[in-house]
Amino acid sequence: MHAASLLIAALSALLGGCVLVAAASAGNDEIATYRKVGDRYLIEVTGTRVGVSHDLSKHESYTDSCQFDVPRIEGKIDGQEIRPKKGFLPYVGSIKIRGKEMIVDLQADNYVYHKRERVGWNGRYTIVEKETHRGPEKGVKLCTLHSRERTSVHWTAAR
Repeated sequence: MHAASLLIAALSALLGGCVLVAAASAGNDEIATYRKVGDRYLIEVTGTRVGVSHDLSKHESYTDSCQFDVPRIEGKIDGQEIRPKKGFLPYVGSIKIRGKEMIVDLQADNYVYHKRERVGWNGRYTIVEKETHRGPEKGVKLCTLHSRERTSVHWTAAR
């Protein structure tokens, strides 16, 4: 009986370690990019996320991204100034840009349920200009909003 308990404890520690290693590799990248689109700017932030499966031994990471459509690329941009894409909740909070430093501090305003949902892209970034090309890319995931109840993923429409 004692050997079985030790084996179970060892396997639990091994699986727990795998989960911690996968979770430790997740996070937002330090560099954000922007590009001019018409009279506005499109800011893109990227990061690594961990996909969770029912089989705890199979945690895989993937790259995720979010784009914010903003009127300028300097100063304080209030959440109301950020254009939400069709199907997105409006933002509250702000994005502050000073020189090459950007601070994202936003929440999604879920007015239907009278609550605010955290945006997984909050934090400090170094912002740099991206090479320009026409419009958002087909099938690019715009944002993932996380809350305790659900995760919502929104995609652009393919052209």
